[in-house]
Amino acid sequence: MSEPGSDLDPTGGNLLPGEDEKEHAARQLDELLTEVRVAMPGVQVLFAFLLAVPFQARFGEVTSTQKALYVVTLLVSGLASACFIAVASMHRVLFRQRQREFIVRNGNRLVLAGLVALAVAMSFAAAFTVSFLQSERAGWITLAGGLRLFFGLWFVVPLARLTRSRDRP
Repeated sequence: MSEPGSDLDPTGGNLLPGEDEKEHAARQLDELLTEVRVAMPGVQVLFAFLLAVPFQARFGEVTSTQKALYVVTLLVSGLASACFIAVASMHRVLFRQRQREFIVRNGNRLVLAGLVALAVAMSFAAAFTVSFLQSERAGWITLAGGLRLFFGLWFVVPLARLTRSRDRP
């Protein structure tokens, strides 16, 4: 069977043939939780690494700009973790309470917020590292490139596709 919403799926992510509303909500929830499972390891590793960085001997050598980059990276990666974990927590707290649609709707928002935060965190982490190893100017260039890369691949490309598909008859 093709992915819901894909070119091969005529339902556009709606009910599949023979699927009722309850099955549809269950499928959407399963897809959402699978996406969270994909994103979580990366954000957890990044956050754990960032928690250890200030305890390294060379951290005292960073400039005030680099410290600011680090703090933003730490806080935004924590935000990404919180958003992704909130989806699992919401599912667990509301388990068997007939709240799948609520979990899917709000979980989708949390995953999107988590992806934005993760894109920012990864860009800032790369900028922090490059500014420490090379120069602050190289760090800023890395930050700009990282933001463009992540937002382009994760949001601009799919949103452009969505816009084009909505314009079709």
